[in-house]
Formats: sequence, C-alpha cells, structure tokens
Amino acid sequence: FSYPIGKHKPFYVCADAHVRHEHVFDHTAKQDHAFYGKNKILWQYYFVISNKDLSLAAFYWSVVGGIVAKTMTGFGFRKHKMQETIGELQGVLKVTRHLFSSRDIKDLLENG
Repeated sequence: FSYPIGKHKPFYVCADAHVRHEHVFDHTAKQDHAFYGKNKILWQYYFVISNKDLSLAAFYWSVVGGIVAKTMTGFGFRKHKMQETIGELQGVLKVTRHLFSSRDIKDLLENG
C-alpha cells in the first residue's frame, strides 16, 4: 500500500488484505465539506511534489478533470458535494499560488 516502497521492493498480492477508509464526516450534520475538499487537494499536491517521478501536469489534469466532471453531473444533487468541490477549487488556487512563491509546503499544509 506504499508508493515509495513499491518503487524499490516487489509487490505481493494478498486476497485477504483490506483497507478501511474512515472519514469522520456525518453528511446529515452541518460539516465543513469545503475544508475537506481543500485539504484533500493540498495533500495530493504534497504527495506529487514529494515524489519527483510524478507529474505535476497530470496532477492538475486529474484534479481539474474531477472538478469539471462533478460539476457537469450536478454533484448528484447533494449540497455537501457542491461544498466539497468549492473547497477543491480553493485548494487548486492555493496550490497554484504555492508554485509561484517561496513558501514552505509544510506551512501551506498547516495553515492552508
């Protein structure tokens, strides 16, 4: 399950392996879904710039493509998805600003 380790060691398949993603969001409560969307983009960006063999252009293509796709499908008529997408747009703007600044990536992650 680790990208950097997989570049140096062989992967093995284990049919009994499981991954469980536990998100703390209760979609019926008033949550800050925009915060989640923004931070998701910031951490994806951090992953890409931390692994020099990954493409920043492909990152942008993937992120912007996902935002466009969600927008075109109408967010599934769910308000929290629209708020999350607004956060993703905020994240893309922050990432773009970071590319043209001397700001430390850790500061961006800690303070948005």
